[in-house]
Amino acid sequence: MGLKLNDPAGFGQRILNQYTTEGWGSLSKRDLELLVFILLEKDGVLRRNDSNYDLGRMLRITEAKVSALRRDAYARWRPLIDEQSGDVLRRVFKQAIDQERLQQTIKFATDRKMVEGFIPMLVEHPDDRSEVEHAIKAAGAIPIYERNREVLLVHHETFLKIADDIGILETDPKKIQIQLQKMLGDQQSLKDFLTTPIKKLTVDSARTALNDAGYIILEGGLRNLLPNFLKVAILHSKMPLAR
Repeated sequence: MGLKLNDPAGFGQRILNQYTTEGWGSLSKRDLELLVFILLEKDGVLRRNDSNYDLGRMLRITEAKVSALRRDAYARWRPLIDEQSGDVLRRVFKQAIDQERLQQTIKFATDRKMVEGFIPMLVEHPDDRSEVEHAIKAAGAIPIYERNREVLLVHHETFLKIADDIGILETDPKKIQIQLQKMLGDQQSLKDFLTTPIKKLTVDSARTALNDAGYIILEGGLRNLLPNFLKVAILHSKMPLAR
């Protein structure tokens, strides 16, 4: 069964626009292949969040070929995609804390890196990975990879800083206090925050508490608590995720 476009008319018009804008016959076979691929993602028939494996099966090509198509298509035709950097990061970071996805990704992370405070993020799409790498550098850190080159390791302080910068860090002290109490109980380093009257809580104290909680969870090797911690830290807005 072939692919079924969500917007056939729009897809055809975009192909025609680019073919004629570039000059009749000026696009190479490779240019057209990359244009068709990125417009299939734009249409949604190829979902941006699908794995290289799933798309490879759908298109009857290898995972390596899918990765190369994604990389080259976005390098050549990125202006055709409306999604801005901040939107990309918000989508990718929210996907990263999905419990099922995170539990799978954790398998790729070594205990040593977890103990050092790193959160593993599986980012298969090259364009998404480029945005995350840039954000990590902008936060003053260096992108680190595990053995699987699609798994980025982000220190939890950097993770929280980026989440804050793109507006998805939970900063409601009351919500953070309640959720951390459920998770961690009376951990000494969080005792002041967890026992402070709600009216006296501040955004700064909330950020500090999240950082302390991150160290306790990651350094303690409590992998089962990591998804819950990230859900406490990141806002769950109604922003729809890409298909």
